[in-house]
Amino acid sequence: MVSMDKERDFEIPHAAVVRILKSVLPPGVQLSKEARTAFSKSAGIFVMYLTAVANDFCRENKRQTLSVQDVFDALKEIDMEDFVEPLENCLAAQRADLQVRKKLKTVKGASRLEDDENEDKDKEKEKEQEKETEKK
Repeated sequence: MVSMDKERDFEIPHAAVVRILKSVLPPGVQLSKEARTAFSKSAGIFVMYLTAVANDFCRENKRQTLSVQDVFDALKEIDMEDFVEPLENCLAAQRADLQVRKKLKTVKGASRLEDDENEDKDKEKEKEQEKETEKK
């Protein structure tokens, strides 16, 4: 028999599961505590199963690091190939978003650098003006 601690290892956090369920269920549908627990444990077990199958592909290719392709291959292996294309699209969108964020960060960083340089120049001008005022 599985211990209580091991049973909890199968669970995805209830808050995450409830958020997902509410996003797909019609408004007003309620979930019992047992249903939330069942979904949470089912999700955890699914993740473990998918990971085990993906790990098989990883080992077949003599690698130690699971890749996204291993996950795609595992989904196909367990007859869930319909999920591969939407997942690929989601990952492509995530990568594009990450590139945009990096570009924005670079632009903001360059902008801050210019601001810092301008601020330094302004301080130098103020010091020069103070020196000239003191001389007079």
